[in-house]
Amino acid sequence: MSETQIRHSPLPVDWDAEAIIHRRDTWYAASQRAFVPYRTPQIFARGAGQYLWGVDGRRFIDLLGMNVCVSVGHANPTVSEAVVEQVHTLQHCTTMFYHPVPAHYAEELTATMPAGRAVLQVLNAEKLQANAQRVGAALYERLVDLKKRYCVIGDVRGRGLMLAIELVTDRQSRTPNPDATARVFELARSNGLILSKSGPDKSVLRFVPPLCLSMQDVDSVADGLDASFKAL
Repeated sequence: MSETQIRHSPLPVDWDAEAIIHRRDTWYAASQRAFVPYRTPQIFARGAGQYLWGVDGRRFIDLLGMNVCVSVGHANPTVSEAVVEQVHTLQHCTTMFYHPVPAHYAEELTATMPAGRAVLQVLNAEKLQANAQRVGAALYERLVDLKKRYCVIGDVRGRGLMLAIELVTDRQSRTPNPDATARVFELARSNGLILSKSGPDKSVLRFVPPLCLSMQDVDSVADGLDASFKAL
């Protein structure tokens, strides 16, 4: 293989589940190895918008976008193109030196919210903040309906798309129910939903999906949760 071929050949990636587990257990820091939310590892191969696909091709609704993807979702074309263009031009420039992009970013960041310039473009062009308000309100109503039907749900709360379901042993004492939360958390994955198990007692199912979650997804989320609570 020539030097040019070596430079441009992608590095090999071993997608075997046992190999991934072995490498994590061998090379990850102890604090990272300890954090394994599911009983069996969840391995994702790709994402687009509010959806994720496992290595087996199964699609999930990502209700735990967090960090990079909570704004405009996974692999947004506008953001991806901006990233590629910048990487091919200049990958890093410390604030010791001057460059126009960080200066623009600081100005726009101060005026809006923490997101990259291309992300801000998408947020504004696709009206994702308004979408979060509309879709979040619809999803909240469906979660309230679930609370009426399942006494294990002690509270439903949140704003926009950042929502939470708190599980209790009974509504009078409001005693946290981490066991039921753990079971619903696992069942939700079986029903195509990726959630967060949170709270000081691990008794809260938390939703932090990308802002591009759509009205069409609300039924799928509500039905998946309904099936999960029904299976308790």
